[in-house]
Amino acid sequence: QGIECNTLTDLMLINSDFSATIFKRILGRQPEVIYPVIIPPKQLNDNSEAYILMVNPSIAKGVDVVFYLARCFPDLHFKLVGALGEDNTYLELKKYPNISYCPHTNDMSALYQQAYAVLFPSCLEETFGRVPVEAMWHRVLVIARDIGAVSSVVEKHALLVAKNAPMSEWSDIITWLLAHPTEKKEIEAQAYEFVKQKFDPIVILNKFEQQLTQLLKRQVVSYIKEFTCPSF
Repeated sequence: QGIECNTLTDLMLINSDFSATIFKRILGRQPEVIYPVIIPPKQLNDNSEAYILMVNPSIAKGVDVVFYLARCFPDLHFKLVGALGEDNTYLELKKYPNISYCPHTNDMSALYQQAYAVLFPSCLEETFGRVPVEAMWHRVLVIARDIGAVSSVVEKHALLVAKNAPMSEWSDIITWLLAHPTEKKEIEAQAYEFVKQKFDPIVILNKFEQQLTQLLKRQVVSYIKEFTCPSF
C-alpha cells in the first residue's frame, strides 16, 4: 500500500521524523513532517498529584510496568484510563487496591490535571506518541519507554527508559522523583515551554497550509505547460 501511495500521490505528509526516516528508506522519498495538532488545555496541572496515570493500558502498551510499580509502591495511587486491550489486564488490575480504572472519557484534560506523572511504557514502535505531548501540554512529567518516535518527539524533556531496560529502572525513576520534588517541577516547566514552541497548533497549521499552497502552485504550473506548450 505504501509503494502504491508513493506512485500515486503528489504530496506525502507524515507525523514524525521517525516515520519519515522509515518511509525514506523503504520508498526512497522524503515525506514532509507535519505533527498532529493537539489543542492546548485551558487549565494546567492543578498540583493535586493524585495519581500516576497511564492511558490505554494493555500488554502491548506496557501495562505490566504499572503492575510492577504498584507492587513496589503500595502507598501510591495508579490510574488506568481507556482501552484495556484483548488480554487479561482487567482481571490483573483488580488484584491491586492502589490501581483504579476509568473507561473512555471525553475529558482527558481533567485526568491530566490531577496526575503526578504520566507513564508511557509502550512496547510498540509508536509513530508519534500523542499521550506524552498531551501530558507535557498540561505540565505533567512524562516517563516513557524509548521506542519508535518517542525520543524524537519529546527530545530531552521526558524521562526515558531504554527499550530493554529492567523493570527496576522504572522504580528507580519513581524513587528519585519522590526524593527530588523541586527538580521534578523544573523538568515539567521546561517540558511545557518546549511543547509550546514545537507543537504550537498555529505553526503546525501554517506549515500544512504552506505545503498545500506549494502543491497547488506546482499543479497549476504543470497544467499551464501541458496546454500551452506546442506539440510537434
